[in-house]
Amino acid sequence: MPGGHVVVALSGDLDIVSAATARQALAEATRRAVTGVIADLAGVTFLDAAGLGVLAGAAGRARHLPDGLRLAAVNPNALRLLKLTRLDRHLAAYPMPPYRPHTAPIMAAVSP
Repeated sequence: MPGGHVVVALSGDLDIVSAATARQALAEATRRAVTGVIADLAGVTFLDAAGLGVLAGAAGRARHLPDGLRLAAVNPNALRLLKLTRLDRHLAAYPMPPYRPHTAPIMAAVSP
C-alpha cells in the first residue's frame, strides 16, 4: 500500500458478466485505503456501460478518501468511452500504470 493507496488491477472484459467481481474488489480496496484507490486498467480488453457504472460507483464510494479513485493505464478505447459519456470530468484517468513494473498490485479482479 504505497502512500496509503490500494491498487486494484482489473483484467479481461469489464462488462455485465464481471461487474459484480470488479465492484466487490473496488469496494474492498476502498475499505482498506488510507489515501486513495487506483484502478489499473492495463489488462482490461473490453469496457461497456456496466463497466463504466462500476467505475463511477467506485468513484462515489471513494469520495471520502483524499485522492478518491484514480484510473491508471487507461487504453485509448476506454478513454474515448469516458469522454463520450463525460465521465472523464468525474474520473481522474492516467495513461501510465500506478506502480513500477516489479511491484505487484495489492488485489486483482479477473473476469471469467
